Amino acid sequence: MSAVALTVFLVLLAHASFGQISDLPEFYAAARMVLAGRGTDVYLLPQQLAAQQALFPALGQRMIGFFLLPFSLAWIVPIGWVPVEIVRYVWKALLLAALGLSLWLIKRVFQLDAKGTLWLISVALFSGCAYEALRIDQIAFFLLLAWCTLIWALQADRPLIAAIMLSFLMLKPQEVLPFLVFLLGARRYRVLFLFAVCTALVALVSFIELGLPGVMNYQTLMASTVENSKYLQADISPTLRGQLYRLFPSAKSLWTVICSIIHLVALGYIFWAGRKFRRAAGWIQAGVLVAMPLGLVTTLYYFDYDLIVLLPALVVLMKPQLQDLIAPWQLLLAMMGGLIFMLPFSIYIHYYYFLNEHGLINPNFWPLLVFSLWLIYFVNKNFKAFDLWVE
Repeated sequence: MSAVALTVFLVLLAHASFGQISDLPEFYAAARMVLAGRGTDVYLLPQQLAAQQALFPALGQRMIGFFLLPFSLAWIVPIGWVPVEIVRYVWKALLLAALGLSLWLIKRVFQLDAKGTLWLISVALFSGCAYEALRIDQIAFFLLLAWCTLIWALQADRPLIAAIMLSFLMLKPQEVLPFLVFLLGARRYRVLFLFAVCTALVALVSFIELGLPGVMNYQTLMASTVENSKYLQADISPTLRGQLYRLFPSAKSLWTVICSIIHLVALGYIFWAGRKFRRAAGWIQAGVLVAMPLGLVTTLYYFDYDLIVLLPALVVLMKPQLQDLIAPWQLLLAMMGGLIFMLPFSIYIHYYYFLNEHGLINPNFWPLLVFSLWLIYFVNKNFKAFDLWVE
C-alpha cells in the first residue's frame, strides 16, 4: 500500500511542476510537427524550442532535446492527435497503465505467487527508475511493457507479436540490440525476419514523415552530442562511456570510439551465449540475464530510468530454479548494491551528487558492471539449470 501511495503522490507532485520537469513536450512537439507537415524540422533545436514553447508556455526558456531515432518516429506520432489541453493527463494515465500491465505480465510469465508479486510491486514502485520515469513523463514504462510482452510472446510462440514488440523497442535501439543479437545467436530466424519487416514498414512511414533532410538533420544533431552534453548528458549515464567521460572529459571522441569497440566485443559474447543456450529449455531466461545487463552497461548511452527494463532479470534470478544456486553472501551483496537504485538513495545520487558535486566516480555504473560480470559467470556455471528449466 505504501508503494502505491508513493506512486499517487509522485503523480500529483509532478503535475504541479509540469513546466519545470516534464519531458513530455519533446515527444508531443515532435508529433505535432510531423502532423503539421514539418517533420523535416524535428531534429533542428531552434525549431524544436519554438514548437515546445508554443505548445507549453510554462516551459519558459527550458528546452528538452529530442533524440529518438528517425526510423522509429512513427511510433510516437499518434500522441499528437490528443489535444494539448489534456495531453499531460492522457500521457500520465498511459504511463501508469503501461507500468501496471508490465507488472501483471511479469507475474503471469514467471508465475509469481502472491508473496512474489508483492515483492515485485514494492521493488518496482520504490525504485528510482520508476520514480524518475513517472516524475518526468519518460517512455521507460512503454519500453518495459514492450519488453515484458516480448518475453511472453516468445514463450507462447507468438512470433508476430514478438516482432512487433522488438520493432517498438527500436525507439531506443541500444536497449534492444543485445537481445536481438542473442536471438540471432539462438537462431530464432523467423522472429528476426518478421522484426525486419515490421521495422522496415515503420521506417518507411517515418521516412515519409521526415524526408531525407530530416534524417540528415538527425545525423548532424547526434554528431554534436559527442562533445556537447548540454541536452543528452552522457556523462551521467550509467555506462562505461559515461564513467570515462567523467574521468577524462577532454577525450570524449576517443572514449566514444573505444567504448564502441568494447560494446561490439560484448555483443560478440552475447551472440555466443545465444548459440550456447539455443537448445536449452530456459533459453529465454538465459537471454534475459545475459543480454540486457551486459548490453546496457557497455552501450554508449541510456538514462537511469531506463534500468526499469531489468525487472524481468531480477525476477528470473529469484525463481526457485536459480535462487538456491546463489550463495547467501552474494545475495546479500546484491541487495546492498541494489539500494543505490532505490529511493531515497537514487534521488541523492542524481540531484545532489551528479548535478551539484560533479564527482568523478559514477556510483550507478560500478554496481551494474559487477552485476553484469557476475551474471556471465553465474549463467555459464549453472548451464544445466537452464537446460532443465520448467516454469
